[in-house]
Amino acid sequence: MNPTRIAPLAVRLRSARTAGEVYVATRSEDAAAPVGLPEKLDAFTATLGLQPLAHAWREIEEITARAILRRILTKDLPHGRRLMTTRTAAGFVDELWAALPLARRHFTNATFTGRAMQLAGWNPISTAKYDTGVVSSGGAVLTLLWTADND
Repeated sequence: MNPTRIAPLAVRLRSARTAGEVYVATRSEDAAAPVGLPEKLDAFTATLGLQPLAHAWREIEEITARAILRRILTKDLPHGRRLMTTRTAAGFVDELWAALPLARRHFTNATFTGRAMQLAGWNPISTAKYDTGVVSSGGAVLTLLWTADND
């Protein structure tokens, strides 16, 4: 995603997901960035005021990343209350990942269970009671879509 287009996407996402906090960002990797991937992810999340995870980042497959993002956009984290349609959520994910090449890698802080993608455990990176999302890397671009909810 073009960094100049992230602001309108973030506004639409925050308008559509009416609960909690929504973090959405993209950044081009620069040559001066840390070398290791966990360090790059931590440096990226730090620009948003989020805490580092170091080696606790969990790499996941793209199908799982899509399922996580659809889940956290369509329902709030504490109660599973419906916030938007799956189709709308999928559109936001497609828009965010549009500029990433197909050789993408995805990372999260959480584990989910079952077909309903219930949040089973996580390493928090925000000050909220619940938080999770996906940081994606493709080529020299990083994207993040994250939600944080309180009870």
